[in-house]
Amino acid sequence: MKNFKELKEYLCKGDSRTMVVAAADEVSILKACRSAFEAEIVNLILIGNAEVIGEYFTSDEAQIIDISDPVAAAEKAVELLAEDKADSIMKGLVHSDQFLKAILSKKEELMEAKLLSHVAAAEFGERFIVFSDAGMNIKPDLGQKVEILKNAVKVAVKLGIDEPKTALICAVEKINTKMPCTLDAAIISKMAERGQLRIPGKVDGPLALDVALSPHAAKVKKLISYSGVPGNADVMIMNAITDGNAVYKTIEVFLNAPRAAVVAGARKSIVLTSRGDDSQTKFNSIMLALAISS
Repeated sequence: MKNFKELKEYLCKGDSRTMVVAAADEVSILKACRSAFEAEIVNLILIGNAEVIGEYFTSDEAQIIDISDPVAAAEKAVELLAEDKADSIMKGLVHSDQFLKAILSKKEELMEAKLLSHVAAAEFGERFIVFSDAGMNIKPDLGQKVEILKNAVKVAVKLGIDEPKTALICAVEKINTKMPCTLDAAIISKMAERGQLRIPGKVDGPLALDVALSPHAAKVKKLISYSGVPGNADVMIMNAITDGNAVYKTIEVFLNAPRAAVVAGARKSIVLTSRGDDSQTKFNSIMLALAISS
């Protein structure tokens, strides 16, 4: 799939999935859910203030559970998810820490990978770029970066990128002992080369962002390598949350590129969007979550 339009077409061909929304009584969330409902790609369980939800949905269109307290709504949503009554979950008008605390309270039932991580996908031209982590893991160590990479690659594969090219993003391409991220990137690249990561595609780093995405920059810096990653990255793994968040917000503010965000690593998909995201981005995120839960 090259864009969100194709992702929507793909989802329309498959079976409808069920999504539960915690504290759904927020306008942009309800608009996004409405778009997903009208596209006939999802069945909805909406938990929150029933009066507010009722302005957008009837009881014939969605299952509405009237719980006004956001924390209680999140706990109920997670309970339904853990009981396999929903395939995915979305955060509404509830604080992220409270939402994630509810999910982690069902860790045994819901965790699949060793680590939960924020994974974003943005549409550039005729392809998707996946990057992580922009919203959860503040300063991951080497082991955590490996798990973040694995989660991101799984999302890329679900988007139809069978052999993802993954770039480990740093400020430079050379190993510099004063920049620990370059050491981590080199180690992870070697692990991937030796098959230790057991993931599809190629991994290369350290690479600066321009070298990762621009064939011209890769050529000028003479970094066309065996991996094929420089200039052609499908997945970018950031060194820290500050890097990932800055990239996400740059895409939003300066490029206004279509984008989506999920939390990967759980047995069921999780939508955890920013409060500043518009309803279209939240709809895109619903589609991404449905795709990775299929």
